[in-house]
Amino acid sequence: MVIKDTDNLYLFFKCFTKDMSKIRATISGEKRDIKEIWREDGIEVFLDPGCRYFTYYQLMVNVNGALTDMEVNIKGEKIDNIDWNSDAEIRTKKFSDHWTAEIKIPLKNFANNDIWGINFCRNDSQEKGTNTLWSPTIKPSLGNRGFGVPEKFGKLILNKNPDTFRIVKTIKGDLVFEPLGVESKITMEFDRSAVEKN
Repeated sequence: MVIKDTDNLYLFFKCFTKDMSKIRATISGEKRDIKEIWREDGIEVFLDPGCRYFTYYQLMVNVNGALTDMEVNIKGEKIDNIDWNSDAEIRTKKFSDHWTAEIKIPLKNFANNDIWGINFCRNDSQEKGTNTLWSPTIKPSLGNRGFGVPEKFGKLILNKNPDTFRIVKTIKGDLVFEPLGVESKITMEFDRSAVEKN
């Protein structure tokens, strides 16, 4: 789920898993900017405000709530600026058959744009190292650059009116595989009632 107000972007993920006792998450929630976090069970978020395609921002969160965030410049040689900070707040919680992640990202750190490139990835160690992407990023002409292909990101429409919530993309129908390990039909849309403001 993706929701925006005047100051922040809010992301919510619910990740089902076969066996919670086998979750791979060795980096504790207090840790920051450990690049190897992508090897653990977690979520990756890619942001490209204004769809510039030369620079994007990457946030990686594991099951314990550890965060690694960076600015990635791909104009010429790829440069990861791990000193960049999103100031994101992370909350994760474990349940018997799934875990959740809530990410609050302040918009003050980004240029003011109505259209963003955006992508989400789930790293699942129990599904043979499966990485599930919201918007597939494979582009043969570019070689396999992994997930860092901003021209292949989905699009997020951010309306200036914070009370306006718009569907970004709706996916309906049968999938070839079951990315969450639970269901083969997915519908993505906003649900404002699920957000509780403090």
